[in-house]
Amino acid sequence: MDRLEAALAVKAPPPLAETARAVGCSPEGVRALETAGRIVRLEDDLAWAATTYRDLAKRALSMAAAGPLSPAAFRDATGTSRRYVLVVLEDL
Repeated sequence: MDRLEAALAVKAPPPLAETARAVGCSPEGVRALETAGRIVRLEDDLAWAATTYRDLAKRALSMAAAGPLSPAAFRDATGTSRRYVLVVLEDL
């Protein structure tokens, strides 16, 4: 479970199911990580380590407080792709 959490601690996380298999984390382990608040799953196959997601969310909220926030501006500020940016912004 620790290896899966570490693998998801990036701004552009790999596919959840594939990564869980690669590090030997069972579906029950994935659910346990989610229940414990160690990972944040926003789509079936997309999750971040909770600390990484909180950092992204904090940055988005900070940028939005300073003025209108566009997906492009958030993408540029985080150095990730539009795919991940849109999911985070939709969740917020």
